[in-house]
Amino acid sequence: MTRIISFIVLFMISGNILMAQNETETTKNKVNVSVNADLVSRYVWRGLLYSPNVNVQPTLGLTAGNFFAGAWASYGFSDKYAEVDFYAGYSLGNFTLTLSDYYNENELDLTEADHFNWDRETTTHALEGTLNYYFGQECPLTLTAATFFYGNDRDVEGENNYSTYFEAKYNWQLNDGYQLSGFAGGTPSQSLYAADAALVNVGLKLGRTIAINEQISLPIEASLISNPEAEDIFFVLKATF
Repeated sequence: MTRIISFIVLFMISGNILMAQNETETTKNKVNVSVNADLVSRYVWRGLLYSPNVNVQPTLGLTAGNFFAGAWASYGFSDKYAEVDFYAGYSLGNFTLTLSDYYNENELDLTEADHFNWDRETTTHALEGTLNYYFGQECPLTLTAATFFYGNDRDVEGENNYSTYFEAKYNWQLNDGYQLSGFAGGTPSQSLYAADAALVNVGLKLGRTIAINEQISLPIEASLISNPEAEDIFFVLKATF
């Protein structure tokens, strides 16, 4: 079991990439590769603070037809936070299904790092399935349901929590190129998000793209995020390069 699950996940992701390439050959859809990086004032995810310091978050992505896959990471500038995630998915109409592999390691003690450790009781990987539904441009509402089903999502007895998260997000296009999003998310039961059913992620995000010159532009976002269950609030700035 030390490497079998890892190989299965990598095989599934590789399979999606190969299928996407085959789809490209048969339908002549173009394969697109992208790379960028976000600089965030702190790392907040679904109302949870993972790093209180500035983080750099690179992304490498591939799309081919309805398939997509990639890697995402977050590295703290001063708190040694380290996370590397892989994802693969498929879009069909208004639905998008994504499989994600979240992986954290302690950079202060690299002897504990083992990316190929998939033991149920000790792995620091966590696998999650996510389903999104986007209503369309006339009603720019996105509904999200996500559940962890294996890995580092354990209760005090070492059993899987199956932590589940639901979210609704609505977008508005404002004047002068500003985009506003409002979102609310929570968990239906005890999970990594809260000790019981709770609303954990409520907020607003305002973004726009600033033109530096004719060739260079800089997308920026400001997010005001509240976690009502934890009685906490965050203001996060993000720039994308």
